Amino acid sequence: MRGRMCLRGGCRTRCRDNWLRQKPAARSCLHPFRAAITVHFAGIYQNRRIGMLKKMAGRLISAAEKRIGVELDYAHKIAATDFGLMLRYGKVFGFLDPNKKVPAAAYHVARLRGAAAADCGTCVEAEINLAKTANVAPDIISATLQSDYGALPGELAAVARLADAVVSTRMDDPDARAEIVNAYGEAGLIELSFAMNGAALLPGIKRAMGYATVCDLQTLKKLA
Repeated sequence: MRGRMCLRGGCRTRCRDNWLRQKPAARSCLHPFRAAITVHFAGIYQNRRIGMLKKMAGRLISAAEKRIGVELDYAHKIAATDFGLMLRYGKVFGFLDPNKKVPAAAYHVARLRGAAAADCGTCVEAEINLAKTANVAPDIISATLQSDYGALPGELAAVARLADAVVSTRMDDPDARAEIVNAYGEAGLIELSFAMNGAALLPGIKRAMGYATVCDLQTLKKLA
């Protein structure tokens, strides 16, 4: 009975005292058994801990789904497969957020054009919902999706043009960049660079994993 109790975590002191009272030869013989037990229970603890973390990640993803209004089935797959990979995936959002250096409208125009360059399914739908949550005017969202840059204020049109050049056509637009720096400064340009390229990254991850949706940009434009 005493031996069983000593395998439990609540009597470490008793285990230590019993161990020290044994003869050196007995301690030597029992050492491999003790080590095996330690490894066994450490493995059980680690597995339980990872299982709890995966469940927590699943709950956080579900909360994000409610917030942005789309399913993140590929994110659930990442969390269920490997929690370490889920942590790496989560760093993408640290790269994208928060929006501190430019107005919300400029930030979300960059994200909308970045996502539209790489996707025309749920990723763009998520960006539309995020822009609405940030109180970006519906006409700005619509004009951005329609590529109707004449309907946008000059600085927002510059953001959209630079996003198209960088993310979509892999070109450059120095005039748009100069307008952005003039309007928002160098820090604003950097944050917008993060926004447009980060929003384009997420659809690529989803598509590579086999979770791309059918393209229906017209439906998305109506959502705006």
